Amino acid sequence: MLLPILATAPARPGAPVLVVGSPWGGPGGAIALIAQADGLVLRDTGLTWIAVGRSELTDFHPRLRRAGAWFTLDAAWSFGCLSPIKA
Repeated sequence: MLLPILATAPARPGAPVLVVGSPWGGPGGAIALIAQADGLVLRDTGLTWIAVGRSELTDFHPRLRRAGAWFTLDAAWSFGCLSPIKA
């Protein structure tokens, strides 16, 4: 199955990352998780528990996990035919 591989493969520092948190999580949802991990929010997806962010920090993914993210994906792989994310 490809999804677990993508979910555990961190993007390079500075690359856009799709952040997935708990659908019933706290205020701010995934945007709050990105902020807590010292990242920059690039896109709100319309679902509070999913957002796209980035950071130049090499430990951004562990920071997101500690903040409460369920998993992260390289955003380049996650949007298919939607408009590309500009980093």
